[in-house]
Amino acid sequence: MTPQPSGTDPQVTPPRADPSAATPATDGRVLRARALRERRRRQLLAAARRVFSERGYHQTSLQDLLTEARVARGTFYQYFESRRACLGAVLAGFLDTLRGAIDPVDVHAAVSPRDQLIANLVRVLELLEADAGLTRLLLHEARGSDPEFDELLEDFDARVLGFILGSLTTGTRLGLVRPCDVELRATFVLGAMKEAVSQTLLGKKAVRPRDAVARELLDFTLRGVLTDAVVL
Repeated sequence: MTPQPSGTDPQVTPPRADPSAATPATDGRVLRARALRERRRRQLLAAARRVFSERGYHQTSLQDLLTEARVARGTFYQYFESRRACLGAVLAGFLDTLRGAIDPVDVHAAVSPRDQLIANLVRVLELLEADAGLTRLLLHEARGSDPEFDELLEDFDARVLGFILGSLTTGTRLGLVRPCDVELRATFVLGAMKEAVSQTLLGKKAVRPRDAVARELLDFTLRGVLTDAVVL
């Protein structure tokens, strides 16, 4: 260290700035850019959901999505690699919404487990009916001509089936569901729900009240069609 004249402070070399350390201004820009990107993605998904609900998958072109979202092709590809990937994100969001409508059954609550299940079904049916276009795409869109689209719907079914399977397994553990082949029963429940929605909420026949559909569907699923007096 070089001697300093008397009465002066020693020279201290300031520490080098860490180039990796972000300043508050930099952090703010990153957060704003991230928020903008997420907002743009939500806007794209909302536009895609409207188009897919109205036109279906097979009748929707990439240009239809771009026009509805008012974005350029390059912007779209920053978020989704294909039309199919965009639909996959729409369906994933739809499934999350459906899951969010289902409350766990509390066997100690004042409300009976049956009434809790009915309330869950009513909320799910309400969401399916409110987004009838997307529900029709899931239930009625033709399969077989586009393997990637088929795979997308099969993945959606598999996720719903997994949720039903988990519910039946929990119900068995709580003593609400009798021991059975839960995987097979889950398939039956899914099939019954899909056909019930298709025929009573989306079909050409008179629309049934959601609570009536929920009660009949639940009773059929839990008790079948035979009375308790029938001995097999």
